[in-house]
Amino acid sequence: MSRRMDGKAVIVTGGSSGIGRATAIAFAREGAQVVIAARRATEGEETVKHIVEAGGEAIFIQTDVTQANEVQALINRTLEQYGRLDAAFNNAELPSILEETVIANACDRVKFQLSQAFEEVHTAKGRIGKHDQ
Repeated sequence: MSRRMDGKAVIVTGGSSGIGRATAIAFAREGAQVVIAARRATEGEETVKHIVEAGGEAIFIQTDVTQANEVQALINRTLEQYGRLDAAFNNAELPSILEETVIANACDRVKFQLSQAFEEVHTAKGRIGKHDQ
Protein backbone atom coordinates (compact mmCIF):
# COMPACT_ATOMS: atom_id res chain seq x y z
CA MET A 1 0.00 0.00 0.00
CA SER A 2 1.34 3.41 -0.96
CA ARG A 3 1.78 5.99 1.76
CA ARG A 4 1.09 9.70 1.14
CA MET A 5 4.73 10.79 1.42
CA ASP A 6 6.51 7.85 -0.21
CA GLY A 7 9.75 9.06 -1.77
CA LYS A 8 9.30 12.67 -0.69
CA ALA A 9 12.13 14.54 1.06
CA VAL A 10 11.05 16.76 3.95
CA ILE A 11 13.01 19.10 6.23
CA VAL A 12 11.74 19.53 9.79
CA THR A 13 13.41 22.39 11.65
CA GLY A 14 13.26 22.13 15.41
CA GLY A 15 12.86 18.39 14.90
CA SER A 16 14.84 17.41 17.99
CA SER A 17 11.91 17.52 20.43
CA GLY A 18 8.27 18.33 21.02
CA ILE A 19 6.06 19.17 18.06
CA GLY A 20 9.01 19.02 15.68
CA ARG A 21 9.94 15.49 16.74
CA ALA A 22 6.31 14.32 16.56
CA THR A 23 5.94 15.86 13.11
CA ALA A 24 9.17 14.27 11.86
CA ILE A 25 8.00 10.86 13.09
CA ALA A 26 4.59 11.38 11.44
CA PHE A 27 6.20 12.32 8.11
CA ALA A 28 8.43 9.23 8.30
CA ARG A 29 5.44 7.02 9.13
CA GLU A 30 3.88 8.25 5.87
CA GLY A 31 7.01 7.30 3.92
CA ALA A 32 8.94 10.58 3.79
CA GLN A 33 12.72 10.78 3.85
CA VAL A 34 13.06 13.15 6.81
CA VAL A 35 15.83 15.64 7.45
CA ILE A 36 15.93 16.66 11.10
CA ALA A 37 17.40 20.16 11.49
CA ALA A 38 18.12 21.46 14.97
CA ARG A 39 20.86 22.94 17.12
CA ARG A 40 20.92 20.12 19.68
CA ALA A 41 22.79 17.19 18.16
CA THR A 42 22.06 14.58 20.85
CA GLU A 43 18.31 15.16 20.69
CA GLY A 44 18.34 15.38 16.89
CA GLU A 45 20.12 12.03 16.62
CA GLU A 46 17.57 10.56 19.06
CA THR A 47 14.77 11.61 16.70
CA VAL A 48 16.59 9.93 13.81
CA LYS A 49 17.00 6.79 15.92
CA HIS A 50 13.24 6.68 16.69
CA ILE A 51 12.44 6.99 12.99
CA VAL A 52 14.97 4.40 11.82
CA GLU A 53 13.96 1.90 14.52
CA ALA A 54 10.37 2.21 13.28
CA GLY A 55 11.50 1.42 9.72
CA GLY A 56 11.71 4.97 8.41
CA GLU A 57 14.49 6.96 6.80
CA ALA A 58 16.00 10.07 8.37
CA ILE A 59 19.21 12.04 8.79
CA PHE A 60 20.20 14.77 11.22
CA ILE A 61 21.87 18.01 10.16
CA GLN A 62 22.88 20.33 12.98
CA THR A 63 21.52 23.73 11.99
CA ASP A 64 21.03 27.13 13.59
CA VAL A 65 18.19 28.60 11.53
CA THR A 66 19.17 32.13 12.56
CA GLN A 67 22.26 31.73 10.36
CA ALA A 68 21.50 32.03 6.64
CA ASN A 69 24.64 30.12 5.67
CA GLU A 70 23.56 27.16 7.84
CA VAL A 71 20.08 27.16 6.27
CA GLN A 72 21.69 27.14 2.81
CA ALA A 73 23.97 24.27 3.87
CA LEU A 74 20.92 22.39 5.20
CA ILE A 75 19.13 22.67 1.88
CA ASN A 76 22.25 21.78 -0.10
CA ARG A 77 22.89 18.69 2.04
CA THR A 78 19.25 17.61 1.70
CA LEU A 79 19.53 17.84 -2.08
CA GLU A 80 22.84 15.96 -2.04
CA GLN A 81 21.36 13.19 0.13
CA TYR A 82 17.96 12.77 -1.50
CA GLY A 83 18.17 14.62 -4.82
CA ARG A 84 15.00 16.52 -4.02
CA LEU A 85 13.20 18.70 -1.50
CA ASP A 86 9.43 18.44 -1.41
CA ALA A 87 8.44 20.20 1.80
CA ALA A 88 9.72 22.00 4.87
CA PHE A 89 8.05 22.11 8.28
CA ASN A 90 9.48 25.25 9.87
CA ASN A 91 9.19 24.58 13.58
CA ALA A 92 12.42 26.02 15.05
CA GLU A 93 12.02 28.52 17.86
CA LEU A 94 14.04 31.08 19.76
CA PRO A 95 15.82 29.86 22.90
CA SER A 96 13.60 29.88 25.99
CA ILE A 97 15.72 32.59 27.63
CA LEU A 98 13.18 35.05 26.26
CA GLU A 99 10.40 33.50 28.33
CA GLU A 100 11.51 35.48 31.40
CA THR A 101 9.92 38.58 29.95
CA VAL A 102 7.12 37.06 27.91
CA ILE A 103 5.10 40.16 27.09
CA ALA A 104 8.11 42.33 26.28
CA ASN A 105 9.49 39.67 23.95
CA ALA A 106 6.32 38.31 22.40
CA CYS A 107 6.69 40.53 19.34
CA ASP A 108 10.35 39.53 18.97
CA ARG A 109 9.38 35.84 19.07
CA VAL A 110 6.68 36.23 16.46
CA LYS A 111 8.94 38.34 14.26
CA PHE A 112 11.72 35.75 14.54
CA GLN A 113 9.46 32.82 13.75
CA LEU A 114 7.98 34.56 10.72
CA SER A 115 11.32 35.78 9.41
CA GLN A 116 12.88 32.35 9.97
CA ALA A 117 10.11 30.67 8.01
CA PHE A 118 10.33 33.23 5.20
CA GLU A 119 14.15 32.89 5.10
CA GLU A 120 13.91 29.11 4.80
CA VAL A 121 11.27 29.33 2.08
CA HIS A 122 13.24 32.00 0.23
CA THR A 123 16.42 29.93 0.43
CA ALA A 124 14.60 26.84 -0.85
CA LYS A 125 12.62 28.76 -3.49
CA GLY A 126 12.91 27.05 -6.81
CA ARG A 127 14.08 23.80 -5.18
CA ILE A 128 10.96 22.61 -3.37
CA GLY A 129 9.15 20.14 -5.56
CA LYS A 130 12.12 19.71 -7.90
CA HIS A 131 14.05 16.50 -8.03
CA ASP A 132 16.41 14.49 -10.17
CA GLN A 133 14.77 12.07 -12.53
